[in-house]
Amino acid sequence: SGLTETLGHPVKLLGADPVTLDQLFACWQEIGAALGKGAEGRAVGQRVTAQLNDWVANFHPRMRNKRVTFISRFEEGAGTETRFELGYRWIPDLVAQCSGQPQGPRGRYEPMTVGWNEIREFRPDVLIVAPEGCSASQSAATFTGFERLEGWEDLPAVKRGEAVFMAGDPGLYRYGPRFLESVGVLC
Repeated sequence: SGLTETLGHPVKLLGADPVTLDQLFACWQEIGAALGKGAEGRAVGQRVTAQLNDWVANFHPRMRNKRVTFISRFEEGAGTETRFELGYRWIPDLVAQCSGQPQGPRGRYEPMTVGWNEIREFRPDVLIVAPEGCSASQSAATFTGFERLEGWEDLPAVKRGEAVFMAGDPGLYRYGPRFLESVGVLC
């Protein structure tokens, strides 16, 4: 009521902190409806969904049933003591939409931490390293650390040349104006 008195008109607060793609798409509709712009909110959701579906359709056959490990952060340790945080929020949903099998569960607000042995046992066909907040060159600079890990060369992703080091753009991890651009790079 204090904010209503300050602004001189009723104020409605809407909280949104989506974790899955479905929740993210629903947010646009909720925000549009709360602003009295339901049609515009639905239109935004439909545009983003259509763009995402277009990208996904291009990769669906190539990604079919591939195991995908997405690393959002890691702390180097000696030998197998290095700890890795797996992609979270909508990242596993994006992998699944491209018909891949993400390492780790879907619908997590916070990243799941695993050890190197868990990644090796998962045997990813595709490995994406995109440390949150790092540029592409900072991500690429971590390659030497990965190269020293026991069994690195034995991973299917490495053998097939599908170990990718990319920028950990905030749009991958938090919804904002660069979300669609970041998702496009990931796809």
